[in-house]
Amino acid sequence: RRVVTMFGNTFGNLENELRFVRDSLSWLSPGDILVLDVMQTLAPADNPAAIKRSDPALTTRRTKEWFALQVDFLTGPMRRNTPGIERIEVQPLLDLHSCAIPGSYAIEMQAEAFAGGHKTKTFSVGYFKRYTVDGLTDGLRPDGWDYLTHIEYGSGVKMLCAVFQRSAIVKKQPRKKAK
Repeated sequence: RRVVTMFGNTFGNLENELRFVRDSLSWLSPGDILVLDVMQTLAPADNPAAIKRSDPALTTRRTKEWFALQVDFLTGPMRRNTPGIERIEVQPLLDLHSCAIPGSYAIEMQAEAFAGGHKTKTFSVGYFKRYTVDGLTDGLRPDGWDYLTHIEYGSGVKMLCAVFQRSAIVKKQPRKKAK
Protein backbone atom coordinates (compact mmCIF):
# COMPACT_ATOMS: atom_id res chain seq x y z
CA ARG A 1 0.00 0.00 0.00
CA ARG A 2 1.07 3.52 -0.71
CA VAL A 3 0.13 6.53 1.38
CA VAL A 4 -0.35 9.94 -0.23
CA THR A 5 -0.49 12.89 2.14
CA MET A 6 -1.54 16.47 1.49
CA PHE A 7 -0.70 18.84 4.35
CA GLY A 8 -0.31 22.60 4.76
CA ASN A 9 -3.42 23.77 2.86
CA THR A 10 -2.22 21.93 -0.28
CA PHE A 11 -5.60 20.33 -0.95
CA GLY A 12 -7.48 23.55 -0.13
CA ASN A 13 -5.40 25.57 -2.57
CA LEU A 14 -6.36 23.46 -5.58
CA GLU A 15 -8.70 25.10 -8.05
CA ASN A 16 -10.80 21.94 -8.32
CA GLU A 17 -10.02 19.31 -5.71
CA LEU A 18 -12.29 16.65 -7.25
CA ARG A 19 -10.66 16.96 -10.67
CA PHE A 20 -7.21 16.77 -9.05
CA VAL A 21 -8.06 13.57 -7.17
CA ARG A 22 -9.74 12.04 -10.23
CA ASP A 23 -7.00 12.96 -12.72
CA SER A 24 -3.74 13.31 -10.79
CA LEU A 25 -4.24 10.46 -8.33
CA SER A 26 -5.65 8.01 -10.88
CA TRP A 27 -2.43 5.99 -10.72
CA LEU A 28 -3.18 4.85 -7.16
CA SER A 29 -4.36 1.26 -6.66
CA PRO A 30 -7.14 -0.26 -4.56
CA GLY A 31 -5.97 -0.32 -0.94
CA ASP A 32 -3.81 2.81 -1.24
CA ILE A 33 -4.43 5.55 1.34
CA LEU A 34 -5.06 9.29 0.93
CA VAL A 35 -4.57 11.55 3.97
CA LEU A 36 -5.97 15.08 3.68
CA ASP A 37 -5.15 17.70 6.28
CA VAL A 38 -7.60 20.56 5.78
CA MET A 39 -9.39 23.37 7.58
CA GLN A 40 -12.86 22.53 8.82
CA THR A 41 -15.98 24.63 8.22
CA LEU A 42 -17.03 26.72 11.18
CA ALA A 43 -20.61 27.19 10.01
CA PRO A 44 -22.79 25.64 7.31
CA ALA A 45 -21.82 26.71 3.78
CA ASP A 46 -25.43 27.65 3.07
CA ASN A 47 -25.43 30.22 5.90
CA PRO A 48 -23.12 33.11 4.92
CA ALA A 49 -24.12 35.23 7.93
CA ALA A 50 -23.10 32.45 10.34
CA ILE A 51 -19.80 31.95 8.48
CA LYS A 52 -19.03 35.67 8.74
CA ARG A 53 -19.74 35.55 12.50
CA SER A 54 -17.83 32.30 13.14
CA ASP A 55 -14.77 32.16 10.90
CA PRO A 56 -11.74 33.95 12.41
CA ALA A 57 -10.48 34.87 8.94
CA LEU A 58 -13.59 37.05 8.48
CA THR A 59 -13.84 38.43 12.01
CA THR A 60 -11.67 40.57 14.22
CA ARG A 61 -10.83 37.65 16.52
CA ARG A 62 -7.31 37.51 15.13
CA THR A 63 -4.83 40.02 16.53
CA LYS A 64 -3.56 42.87 14.38
CA GLU A 65 -0.05 41.45 14.79
CA TRP A 66 -1.11 38.02 13.49
CA PHE A 67 -2.94 39.57 10.53
CA ALA A 68 0.09 41.78 9.73
CA LEU A 69 2.34 38.70 9.64
CA GLN A 70 -0.09 36.92 7.33
CA VAL A 71 -0.32 39.95 5.04
CA ASP A 72 3.49 40.27 4.91
CA PHE A 73 3.77 36.60 3.93
CA LEU A 74 1.00 36.71 1.31
CA THR A 75 2.09 39.98 -0.31
CA GLY A 76 5.84 39.36 -0.29
CA PRO A 77 5.97 38.42 -4.00
CA MET A 78 3.99 41.54 -4.93
CA ARG A 79 6.26 43.82 -2.92
CA ARG A 80 9.42 42.22 -4.34
CA ASN A 81 8.32 42.07 -7.99
CA THR A 82 6.07 45.07 -8.61
CA PRO A 83 7.99 48.35 -8.70
CA GLY A 84 6.30 51.54 -7.56
CA ILE A 85 3.82 50.05 -5.09
CA GLU A 86 3.26 52.52 -2.25
CA ARG A 87 1.00 50.33 -0.16
CA ILE A 88 -1.01 47.12 -0.28
CA GLU A 89 -4.35 46.59 1.43
CA VAL A 90 -5.56 43.03 2.03
CA GLN A 91 -9.07 41.98 2.89
CA PRO A 92 -10.58 38.52 3.38
CA LEU A 93 -13.64 37.74 1.26
CA LEU A 94 -16.10 34.88 1.62
CA ASP A 95 -16.35 32.76 -1.54
CA LEU A 96 -19.32 30.39 -1.74
CA HIS A 97 -19.12 29.71 -5.49
CA SER A 98 -15.67 28.27 -6.24
CA CYS A 99 -15.73 25.09 -4.18
CA ALA A 100 -16.10 21.68 -5.81
CA ILE A 101 -16.52 19.74 -2.54
CA PRO A 102 -20.11 19.69 -1.22
CA GLY A 103 -20.66 21.81 1.90
CA SER A 104 -17.35 23.67 1.61
CA TYR A 105 -16.59 27.37 1.38
CA ALA A 106 -13.48 29.45 0.86
CA ILE A 107 -11.84 32.57 2.17
CA GLU A 108 -10.05 34.55 -0.54
CA MET A 109 -7.40 37.01 0.54
CA GLN A 110 -7.67 39.86 -1.94
CA ALA A 111 -4.91 42.46 -2.17
CA GLU A 112 -5.24 45.91 -3.69
CA ALA A 113 -2.02 47.61 -4.75
CA PHE A 114 -1.78 51.40 -4.65
CA ALA A 115 0.68 53.61 -6.51
CA GLY A 116 0.56 57.30 -7.31
CA GLY A 117 -2.17 57.74 -4.72
CA HIS A 118 -4.70 55.43 -6.40
CA LYS A 119 -5.51 51.74 -6.75
CA THR A 120 -3.58 50.16 -9.61
CA LYS A 121 -4.25 46.43 -9.42
CA THR A 122 -6.18 43.80 -7.48
CA PHE A 123 -4.66 40.37 -6.80
CA SER A 124 -5.82 37.17 -5.19
CA VAL A 125 -2.93 36.37 -2.83
CA GLY A 126 -4.36 33.53 -0.79
CA TYR A 127 -7.17 31.04 -0.84
CA PHE A 128 -8.23 28.98 2.16
CA LYS A 129 -11.00 26.42 1.73
CA ARG A 130 -12.95 24.88 4.61
CA TYR A 131 -14.49 21.38 4.53
CA THR A 132 -16.80 18.98 6.34
CA VAL A 133 -16.16 15.25 6.74
CA ASP A 134 -19.48 14.49 5.01
CA GLY A 135 -18.65 16.79 2.10
CA LEU A 136 -15.22 15.21 1.58
CA THR A 137 -16.75 11.73 1.82
CA ASP A 138 -19.55 12.53 -0.64
CA GLY A 139 -17.17 14.29 -3.01
CA LEU A 140 -14.49 11.59 -3.14
CA ARG A 141 -16.70 8.46 -3.09
CA PRO A 142 -17.73 8.61 -6.80
CA ASP A 143 -14.05 8.47 -7.78
CA GLY A 144 -13.39 5.32 -5.77
CA TRP A 145 -12.33 6.68 -2.36
CA ASP A 146 -13.86 5.29 0.82
CA TYR A 147 -13.81 7.25 4.06
CA LEU A 148 -11.90 5.48 6.86
CA THR A 149 -11.55 7.94 9.75
CA HIS A 150 -10.72 11.49 10.74
CA ILE A 151 -9.12 13.44 13.56
CA GLU A 152 -10.16 16.96 14.53
CA TYR A 153 -7.59 19.23 16.15
CA GLY A 154 -6.58 22.85 16.61
CA SER A 155 -8.30 25.86 18.09
CA GLY A 156 -9.71 28.96 16.46
CA VAL A 157 -9.67 27.47 12.99
CA LYS A 158 -10.49 23.82 13.50
CA MET A 159 -8.31 21.43 11.55
CA LEU A 160 -9.35 18.10 10.12
CA CYS A 161 -7.14 15.19 9.14
CA ALA A 162 -9.29 12.82 7.05
CA VAL A 163 -8.19 9.40 5.80
CA PHE A 164 -9.55 7.69 2.69
CA GLN A 165 -8.77 4.37 1.03
CA ARG A 166 -8.88 3.65 -2.67
CA SER A 167 -11.63 1.06 -3.15
CA ALA A 168 -11.75 0.76 -6.92
CA ILE A 169 -10.30 2.13 -10.08
CA VAL A 170 -12.94 4.36 -11.64
CA LYS A 171 -12.69 4.71 -15.39
CA LYS A 172 -13.11 8.21 -16.73
CA GLN A 173 -16.32 8.69 -18.59
CA PRO A 174 -15.91 10.14 -22.09
CA ARG A 175 -16.95 13.74 -22.34
CA LYS A 176 -20.10 14.39 -24.31
CA LYS A 177 -19.70 16.51 -27.40
CA ALA A 178 -21.21 19.94 -27.26
CA LYS A 179 -24.19 20.35 -29.58
